[in-house]
Amino acid sequence: MFLVKYLNDENYIESPHMVFKKDEKLESVIIINEEVCHCCFSECTSLKSVAIISDKPIIIQRHGFYQCSSLEKIIINGKLIVKDDKGQTIINNIQMNRHVITDYSGDDLQLIITNDRQTMVVNNLPLIIEDGKLKIKPRYHYRQLIIYNGQPVAKPPIDIHNDAFLDCSSLKYFDFQNVKFIGSSAFGDSGLESVKSRARTIEHYAFAGCDSLQSVKLNRIKVLDESLFSNCSSLTDININVPPLTFINKWVFSHCSSLKNIDLGNTSITSIRKLCFSNCYSLTNITLPNSLKRIPSSAFYRCYSLTKVVANNIRIIEKDAFVRCDSLINTNFPKPFALGDGNSFSEEDGEEDCRIAFVNSLMTNNEFH
Repeated sequence: MFLVKYLNDENYIESPHMVFKKDEKLESVIIINEEVCHCCFSECTSLKSVAIISDKPIIIQRHGFYQCSSLEKIIINGKLIVKDDKGQTIINNIQMNRHVITDYSGDDLQLIITNDRQTMVVNNLPLIIEDGKLKIKPRYHYRQLIIYNGQPVAKPPIDIHNDAFLDCSSLKYFDFQNVKFIGSSAFGDSGLESVKSRARTIEHYAFAGCDSLQSVKLNRIKVLDESLFSNCSSLTDININVPPLTFINKWVFSHCSSLKNIDLGNTSITSIRKLCFSNCYSLTNITLPNSLKRIPSSAFYRCYSLTKVVANNIRIIEKDAFVRCDSLINTNFPKPFALGDGNSFSEEDGEEDCRIAFVNSLMTNNEFH
């Protein structure tokens, strides 16, 4: 049984279910050794900061912080410090159920949780010192919530489930260091500015609609799932050129209108799906790996600025693969390659919208079909 002690106006809550949905007064949350359950803090529109401290796997369930539009800070497994009313440190790396205070006479305590990037400070803590031990103050009026069970130590793996931070428009930074799994739409339409993750599994729409997202670095990903970064209109820098990557699903980078260069030459991609780079209006250059042999239908639809495609081992280019690539003049396809049914480089009405000056494998015999 874990302990939740929280007071909203005059209603004292001690709840094993951790459901504080639509609490409009909650401003900060400290969660120690507990899971964030389904819809736990969804629509808490005043919530600004969250600290999650645990020595066991951290799980943030679906809609855990859905539409927390003011949420700015999330600190996971930071360093915990307690200071007295004079600013003197009385506990460092606190272990709340065991730490003994030997000499303290003040009333006001301050809890500081910090990591390399962010610091969360909670004043007027709902904590007391009783019999030389730090305890949670009962029936205390505060806008902070402490959820507590046991003592935090290590840095466990983190699972973030579907829609966990969906529509958290003020959330600019998240520490993905120990995140192993990111569910669908987990950060959709959030305010994230960068993603640097070693997660092996990231599900569809996880970062879709993050229009402030500028850079992405994924080191261990094998599959880029459907619409993973679609409508990330500020995205300019992607670093996913790593051997584990084998598959790009449809619409992954669709409407990433600021993306200019993509290098996938060192990946092991064997398949990409239609429309995966569609409507990337600023894309000028792309390098595809030797493991890729087919470019699917509408893969680069309306990439108006695309001028160069490096694809040394392509064997088949499907119908409409480069439709509305108005600037395309330089391709590097091997001999021989085949075009799919219809025209891969212009629309069916016959209007020429690809200005290819030279295709190095252009054949005049029946190897085209």
